[in-house]
Amino acid sequence: MKRYAAFTLFELLLVLAILSTLVGTAMPTLQGWMTRARTDRDAGTLVWLVSEAQRRSSRDGREWSIRFQPRPCALRLETDSSIQVHRNANVQRPMIHTLDARTHVEFRHIHSGQIVDRLVVSPGGVLSAIRVTVQYGDGLADHFEADRLTNRLVQSKE
Repeated sequence: MKRYAAFTLFELLLVLAILSTLVGTAMPTLQGWMTRARTDRDAGTLVWLVSEAQRRSSRDGREWSIRFQPRPCALRLETDSSIQVHRNANVQRPMIHTLDARTHVEFRHIHSGQIVDRLVVSPGGVLSAIRVTVQYGDGLADHFEADRLTNRLVQSKE
């Protein structure tokens, strides 16, 4: 009678139990890492949009703003529609960047603490005095402030 080399049922169940334990302990860490990656991506989008608004306002001499729209969840870079534009002027359309559906962005005036609907970049690329919170669904958040010296949006420790 020929013997075949194989694993027993007990050995297979033991390996399955060990793998289940490892996956069960690693899953919360993996989910936290994924949440952090999504929040970092959305915060990076915000910082990029601010630099794009500064570039456009310096070039066009117009005010640009960044708004958070909750449905669908997105950041919108736009210029004030009330400004009269010449017919031949090169007018750029608003940019819309979709965020993760569980992300919330809040703009708050630094001095008064009042919630405002947008972050404004004045002609010449000057940022308004705003504190921005990018919050993901489970409470993880990044905080940014407009730095008046460097005129950049910088991450604050909160």
